Amino acid sequence: MDKNSVHSMKQGLSDEKVIVVDFGGQYNQLVARRVRECNVYCEIYSYRTDIEQIKAMNPKGIILTGGPNSCYEDNSPTYQRELFELGIPVLGLCYGAQLMMHVLGGKVEKAPVREYGKIQVEVDPSSPLFSNVSETTVCWMSHNDYISQVAPGFLVCAHTADCPVAAAECADKKLYAIQFHPEVLHTVEGTKMLHNFVRGVCGCAGTWRMESFVEESVKQIREKVGDGKVLLAGCSHGQSAGSLHVFLWITDFCAKTRVMRLRRYLARAGTLTLILSVSMLRSGITQSLLA
Repeated sequence: MDKNSVHSMKQGLSDEKVIVVDFGGQYNQLVARRVRECNVYCEIYSYRTDIEQIKAMNPKGIILTGGPNSCYEDNSPTYQRELFELGIPVLGLCYGAQLMMHVLGGKVEKAPVREYGKIQVEVDPSSPLFSNVSETTVCWMSHNDYISQVAPGFLVCAHTADCPVAAAECADKKLYAIQFHPEVLHTVEGTKMLHNFVRGVCGCAGTWRMESFVEESVKQIREKVGDGKVLLAGCSHGQSAGSLHVFLWITDFCAKTRVMRLRRYLARAGTLTLILSVSMLRSGITQSLLA
């Protein structure tokens, strides 16, 4: 299938979509998973993705992930101001929150006290982000920098003993910045917060289901392929996890006999999505499998 066919297939399957813009954070996949657990379709894209491509996707919301860099340093991952002016709700997490403030005129600098681990956070329950969240809640912090001054138009809606801006919002523009990580289980009420953003702020209906998505994906792939035999090779990252029929995960420990069995299976199969691990690509197993 060509790119246009894949794009049209995905559009038909996911009219409501939230995209995750990845800035190198270790929890990018987990963020997408939490969104999908809200019954909303989600895909991950690099911060290098062009703004016009994001516009064309017409997402219901955008989430910016964490990352290991300092947003105020030269050559750090960034994004243009226009992203925050599209009228689409944006939620920044950790680095994503700092980047939002930095781009929009706030100030981010090295924190006098580094926060790491479970921290008590005081939140404003009147914020749409913290609806039905306890005023004092435990969250997972992991940052060396902090937001020392919010951008114009933003209000602080959460803080800790050492972090004056644990969260900030510009509710009129539906822009939200969170210094902690709501996607991890250590943040006790993180699921509520992400649900508030995806279903509340973004207005997603929550009608997407993985089961029906897979069934429809298989149906549309079969319609495209017909009686042909096709191997769709993806990689274990982001949007690859969306359109799938069968998951096969092969590690460096995969024996040659297993490769031979897979080759025989592929010879019989009509349509298959193969998710390839990075280690597999390095080990040469790909060449053995497709030889």
